[in-house]
Amino acid sequence: MSYRKPAFLIIIAAVVTCIVVAVCFLTNPKDSDSERIDPFGKYYKVGDIIFESGAYAFSYTVETAPKYCVTNEKELLVLEDKNSANWLNVGTFEEVMLTKDNFDRYFLGVRGSASSLRSNNQKAWCLLVTDLPDTVFYYLLLQKSGG
Repeated sequence: MSYRKPAFLIIIAAVVTCIVVAVCFLTNPKDSDSERIDPFGKYYKVGDIIFESGAYAFSYTVETAPKYCVTNEKELLVLEDKNSANWLNVGTFEEVMLTKDNFDRYFLGVRGSASSLRSNNQKAWCLLVTDLPDTVFYYLLLQKSGG
């Protein structure tokens, strides 16, 4: 049997091919935008009021509504008085699955459909505040569109 050493260029091409393949397999694929969106560690303000309960003697406007901060630790901070710097820690959000019972029934009469919000939802978090005379709840929704 006669054995010939492979040509130098063939060895170089094989090494380069191995490096390219290794780099491709060692990198993570790019996440879609909706998966990379994180609602935590951000400030929020009311953009639109779509429902007002007749049970209260007051109502907010877009200008008078509180500002909100959701920390990276999933805590909800509320700033009621815009002339103050005192953020009130309301509690910590917990991830929930939206259902007709825990979501839709609270939003009867709301402009738009709660069921469409629920069906277009990617992730949801809820915060129940039970240490007040009336239980208050907050929902934080991440829609499939990234909103």
